Amino acid sequence: MKKRTIVSLLASITCFVSKPVTAFTVPSLYSRTLHSSSIKLKSSKYDSQYENNKPNNPTFEDFDVTDDITSSSPLGRRAAVSGTVKWARASVLGLFLNGACSEDVRAFPNKISNQYDDRPKRRGPQPKDLGVKTRKDMIGEEYNGLKSCGPAPNCFCSTDDIIDDPDHNIPAWKWPSSFGDNKEMAFLQLEEAVKAYKPGQNNIDGGGFQIVSSNPEKGYLYAQFESLKNGYIDDFEFAWIGVNDDKVNNQLVQVRSSSRVGYLDYGVNAKRINYIAKELREKGWDSKGVESSTHNGYVAENRI
Repeated sequence: MKKRTIVSLLASITCFVSKPVTAFTVPSLYSRTLHSSSIKLKSSKYDSQYENNKPNNPTFEDFDVTDDITSSSPLGRRAAVSGTVKWARASVLGLFLNGACSEDVRAFPNKISNQYDDRPKRRGPQPKDLGVKTRKDMIGEEYNGLKSCGPAPNCFCSTDDIIDDPDHNIPAWKWPSSFGDNKEMAFLQLEEAVKAYKPGQNNIDGGGFQIVSSNPEKGYLYAQFESLKNGYIDDFEFAWIGVNDDKVNNQLVQVRSSSRVGYLDYGVNAKRINYIAKELREKGWDSKGVESSTHNGYVAENRI
């Protein structure tokens, strides 16, 4: 039997046992001691695994380790059996096939293939500080902008100063002069360009993408892109940062594309930025991409 078939079978078993079951127990995995007023858990090696994996597995959430039941009643015994089964499912199958049946680990609908659907995905947590916010630069001065990149060569951002961080900086994109100061029109065209993105282009983003938030009136768009095999999610933002100064060009869109998981991105963020930048240039935008001549550190570290 092929390895992928075995994994798929185990994933199906995980989906099956996620439903209420009371016909069997697994006392060797975890034992419960019944008391007159409550159930207490005996310590075992699965304790640490439970604590370490609880946030990533919703199966744990429907199990209460302080269920108040009476051991002498049939209901109490059935609850104990049911509780044991839930714990076994969560501590074993949940650990090794975490997320095999949950919606949030599947690729986006516009993915290019179903070939790796049975493979566990590593989406990574969504950053909590995305969007336009008041931030502080390296010397503590406040500014409005997108989240800075950090040291890893897997991110680009227009907010990052080109002098302080040339390898992560990407110039803000300027929309066509025919739009004037109409940022809503500019972001509607930007949204069209993102929607026209082709998953799998240049061998990246085969898991598809989705626009999570789009507000042309305020000048903000946030999209997520997913890799096909491992399900890595990258966050892509576009934002208008208005400045009340006649000397400042207010027809600019700040750009940020960043990986959530890992240190290197092997050129993924650069390829994504360059694809959309090219589409917009054809519509009259001044949208520079990532080039080896301007981001040689990124190119060297990612070996591209």
